[in-house]
Amino acid sequence: MNIYEKIYNELRAEYSERGMTQQEIARIAGVHQVSVGRYLNNADNIKSMRLETLFSLFPDADIVFSHPMNEDLKARLHQIIDSLDDDEARKTMIFFDKILGKH
Repeated sequence: MNIYEKIYNELRAEYSERGMTQQEIARIAGVHQVSVGRYLNNADNIKSMRLETLFSLFPDADIVFSHPMNEDLKARLHQIIDSLDDDEARKTMIFFDKILGKH
């Protein structure tokens, strides 16, 4: 199972348990209901989800670096993100999304 399938399964399970409509999910995530429908109907559509949307849907999610990274750098990045307020943390994640999405 790849990361997109995991997110897809978690999204379906989380919001199915709560009995939420696509419109309610869209309001929480700050996206259109059509986007939520795509996310809930096909794991491949998760690939187009922005990190900002992901963290809106899963506010308690943790960042886990899955590629080799210097442990000191990883610890420092976590420390910086943890020290930010919610708005600044979201902006930082959007920044990472933009620069990492170019590769």
